[in-house]
Amino acid sequence: MEPNTGGGAGTPRRAPPLPMPRGCGDAESLLRAEGDSREYEFLIDARANGAPGPLLGAATVRQRLPGGPVCASLSLAAALCLAALAFGLVAPRGRAVAVRRVLGLQDVTVGKPSHAFSQALQATEQKTKEEPAPAPAHFDVFLEPSPWHENDLEDEAVKRRMSAEAYRGRDGMWCVGINLLGFSLDAPRGRYGRYAGPSLSDVRYFHHAGANCFRLAVTWERLQSKLGAEDLDPVPGIDEIVELITAELGGHVIMDPHNGEFGLQHNGLNVVRSDFSKLWAAIAKKWGRNDKVIFGLYNEPHGGFESGVERYFDRDAEDSDGSMVEFWRQWAQAAIDAIRGTGAGNLILVPGLHRSNSADWSGAHRWGESLADSDHAGNSRLAALRDPAQHLAYDVHQHMDPTFTGARAGCAGHAARASCRGEAGCSGADEGLEQTIAWARRYSKRLMMTELSSIPDANATGAGACATRLSGFLQRMNESGVFIGYQAWQSGCEFCPGDLTPRRPGNLDWYRLHDFGRPCSEDLEDCRSTRCCRNPASRCYEKDAGWAACKPECKRGIDRSEEKKYRTNWTCAVVAYAAPVCSDETDDCSKTRCCNDPSRQCYKKEDGWAVCRTTCVAGELWDKDDPAHQIPWNCTLLSRSTRIQLK
Repeated sequence: MEPNTGGGAGTPRRAPPLPMPRGCGDAESLLRAEGDSREYEFLIDARANGAPGPLLGAATVRQRLPGGPVCASLSLAAALCLAALAFGLVAPRGRAVAVRRVLGLQDVTVGKPSHAFSQALQATEQKTKEEPAPAPAHFDVFLEPSPWHENDLEDEAVKRRMSAEAYRGRDGMWCVGINLLGFSLDAPRGRYGRYAGPSLSDVRYFHHAGANCFRLAVTWERLQSKLGAEDLDPVPGIDEIVELITAELGGHVIMDPHNGEFGLQHNGLNVVRSDFSKLWAAIAKKWGRNDKVIFGLYNEPHGGFESGVERYFDRDAEDSDGSMVEFWRQWAQAAIDAIRGTGAGNLILVPGLHRSNSADWSGAHRWGESLADSDHAGNSRLAALRDPAQHLAYDVHQHMDPTFTGARAGCAGHAARASCRGEAGCSGADEGLEQTIAWARRYSKRLMMTELSSIPDANATGAGACATRLSGFLQRMNESGVFIGYQAWQSGCEFCPGDLTPRRPGNLDWYRLHDFGRPCSEDLEDCRSTRCCRNPASRCYEKDAGWAACKPECKRGIDRSEEKKYRTNWTCAVVAYAAPVCSDETDDCSKTRCCNDPSRQCYKKEDGWAVCRTTCVAGELWDKDDPAHQIPWNCTLLSRSTRIQLK
C-alpha cells in the first residue's frame, strides 16, 4: 500500500499535471494525471498508409502506465480508427470496450470525448489530414458483439434467428455421438508409435446405438507429417473412417487435432500461429467439399509458441489482463480465415482456454480480465471472432468427476469441483452450465459439448444417482436452445477410465444417444426415415414405396402374420445407409472385411479365406477349424479401418 502523502486522512494522492510528451503535437491533450494513470484525448482520423481521409472523431483514452507518460498519440489514434473501420465500430450498435497494447504492459480503455475537445475537431482537421498516419501494428481491438438483452431471452423471433440463421435451419441437438480415440494414442511418438485406429465394427455399433456425430481425435503429426505442408498426408485408416461415417452411415465427423498433454506441438516443437493456420488450410483443402466433416480447431489448446515464450498458453493462468485469451483469439481467427480462404463452408468449432471447460468458460468468477460487466470474463474475447460464412460454434467440455478431467470415477463434480476449497463463486458443473448458457445467449452464440463424461465407480456406488443427474444435465442442454450437440467421452482407449467399447459398453445408455441423436425405429414401426432399428436383431425391410418396417427377418411376398387388409407383397429390400453387408461368424469375410457381431473382427487365415474371430494369434492352430484344414493362421487383420503398429 502506498503511504498517504497529501491532504488530510483519506484524501487521495493526486499527481500534478504532466507536460505534453514531445512529438505529440496538437493531436492530443493531457487531461489529467493521477497516481500511475494518465488520461489523454486523441483525434481519430480515417486514414490508412498516409493517405488523407475524413476525420472520424475523438476519444478519451485512459492509460495505466508502469512508468512515465508515453506518447501514443497518432499511432494509437490510427489504430483505433482503422480498427473501427475494419470491425464496424462506427455501426450504431457497435462499441469498443477494450483496447490493449500488445507490446508493453499498458492497460487501455476507451471512453467518449469531452465537448470541448470535440469542438477542436474542425480547427485541427486540416492538419490531421496532412500528417502521415503511423501503422497500427502494435494494437489489437476487442469489440463486444451486440448482445442479447436479458429481456430478449424469451423473444421467439430471436430464438428462431439463433436456430435458423447461422446453422442452416437445423434446430436442437442434431449432432450427438462419441469420441473415437486411437489415432491420438501414444502422442509423444508423433506420427509413429503404438496406436490403433477405430474399427469399422465399433463405429457401426455406436451408430446403431444412436450416434450420428463422431469426434475423431488424431495427433497433428498423423494428419500432416511435414509442418506447414500445403497438403495433408494422413496415416492409413483416417480416410476410411471419414468415408464410412459420412458417406455410408450418413453421419458427421468432427476432425479433432489432438496431441493430449503435449498441446500445440508438432514432433516436440512448440508451433507458432502460422503453423496452425497452415494446418487448417490443408485440412480445409482436403475435406472442405464434404459438409459432413466438422472442423474442431484443437483439443484444449495449451502450449505453443507466442510472443517469444515457449509453451505460452497456460491452462491454469489467471490471465488477469486478457492477453492470453486475446492471443488465442488471434490464433483462432487466423485458422478461420485460412479455412474460409479455401472456399470451405464447413461448421467450425472454436475451443477456449482453461481446458475449454464449460464450468470455466465465462470465467467462473476465477480467471480472465475485467470486461464489460464481469470482473473475470474468461474466454469472452472469443465472442469477437468473425466468420464470413456465419457457421461457427464454440467447443466446451465437461467431465463430472470433481477434477473436471475425466480421469476419475464418480459424479461429485455436478455440485462442486475439488479445487474450490470453499472459494466463493467456485461452481460445480451444473451451475457452470447455467453460466455458459447465459454467455451463449448474451452473445448469440451456439455451443457443442465435444467431451462429456460421467464414469461409474468400480462397485457402482451411486450409479443410479449419477445416471439421473447426467440425464438432467443433458435435458437442460437441450432445453437451453444454445447447444447443437455433444459427444460422450470416449471409445478406443481400453486402459483409460470409463472407456466405452462394444465389448464393454459400460454406461453408454446414460448418454441418451437415442433421445437426442439419430433415433432408430422399434420393431414393426415405419423405418424409412431412420433407416435403422433399435432391436439389434432386426433390419429395416421395404414392403413397397410407401412402407418399410423393422423386423428380425423378411421373406419376399405376402406376410401371413399381417392383418388381411394390409397383406400386400414385401420386396424385402434392406433400407439402410449405403453400408456393405458384413459377415457372420462362420462366413468368409475376406471380401466384406467386417463382421456383423461387433465383438469380432475379420482375421486372415490364408489367401482367399478369413473368418470373424474375437482374437487371433499368428502361427497358431485354431481348434474350431475342420481337422482336415487345420493350418497355422496368418492373423492379418482385414478390418476396413486398418489397425496399425508402426516403429
